[in-house]
Amino acid sequence: MISLKLNKFYPYLKIYSEYYNNYHISHNIITEIKNLEDVQEISKALAMDFESYLIKPIQSPLKYELLMK
Repeated sequence: MISLKLNKFYPYLKIYSEYYNNYHISHNIITEIKNLEDVQEISKALAMDFESYLIKPIQSPLKYELLMK
């Protein structure tokens, strides 16, 4: 049953694979630049830190099974 539903969303889930595979690159860049003054100013205006925004798409597919029930 779940596989039929996932098949329907496969084209949308494919982008998560690419994002997941490149996550470490993005995380390394954020780690390198987060101490820059301009980045700290931007960070103050955000509700969460950059790492939190970066991890959100990685955590989302884990919730899909719950949403399908």
